[in-house]
Amino acid sequence: MDPIWLKAPRQFNLWKDLFQGSEDLDPRSSSLNGCEIVVDLEDCAFVRPQAALALLVFFALIRRQNGIGFLRLSNNHGVNVYLKSLGLFSRLKDLGVGVDDRNINSVDDNNILLPLSPLSSELDIETHANNTNDRLKATHPESVSVSGDLLTIFAELASNAIQHAQSEIDAYGFIQYKDFGLGPSIVCVVADGGIGIRAALSKNPKIHYTEIFYDHSSIEFALRERVSGTGDLNRGIGLSTVVEATSKRGRSLVIHSERGMVQFNDGVMKPSERSRLFPGTLVLTSIPA
Repeated sequence: MDPIWLKAPRQFNLWKDLFQGSEDLDPRSSSLNGCEIVVDLEDCAFVRPQAALALLVFFALIRRQNGIGFLRLSNNHGVNVYLKSLGLFSRLKDLGVGVDDRNINSVDDNNILLPLSPLSSELDIETHANNTNDRLKATHPESVSVSGDLLTIFAELASNAIQHAQSEIDAYGFIQYKDFGLGPSIVCVVADGGIGIRAALSKNPKIHYTEIFYDHSSIEFALRERVSGTGDLNRGIGLSTVVEATSKRGRSLVIHSERGMVQFNDGVMKPSERSRLFPGTLVLTSIPA
């Protein structure tokens, strides 16, 4: 059987960018048992960290189905150094994914506050939050004033992923300081390989199925009604707290769950949209630093 070959674009910003011109591939499918899957970054000149995190979740799910994974690295040395410093290559190799990163050195990047890290317990969340706070103080003390909101967002997203995702793999998260000339900001992303928001909500007997026909409308419903798959009307699957924390000027939020996506800028929600499949839920937040 020929390998399944997924070629990333030159600007790899979001997970959906990987599937331009090809059908969605669900790595949770048992049909992938024994299949070889190659993700080709050869032409990538820029990979955003949320795309790197999505790659990690994707390959973790592939390996869970006994698929065989390979990552073909970029011709851009800077991209490879960044991804190695982020911890992507070591995490993938721990999963048994083929990554040839010889002659690529990682660097101690002061902007990486939390490298790609697994999240499987409340202790993980507390440990990572404390380490992030310490590193922010040491590397960017001028931005410590936002640490309260930052760590609240991280803890809510991580707890939500652990409690509601029903994933066969760990959730993962990272936090990064960045400044590309538009003013410094801190990006926090958490992703899981679980059942998605719509499937979680479908377990709540108080929700009528017509409210959650689609993934994009299910995200809207969860945010609007503060509901979850547990039947607790006040739980809000952790997202309502994140929406509130990112509603201030200059802050943004992206929620990608299965085939739905919702985006907020300055607390204003854009129309929800159908999207290419992300196998689980990925939440990206950005706050000015």
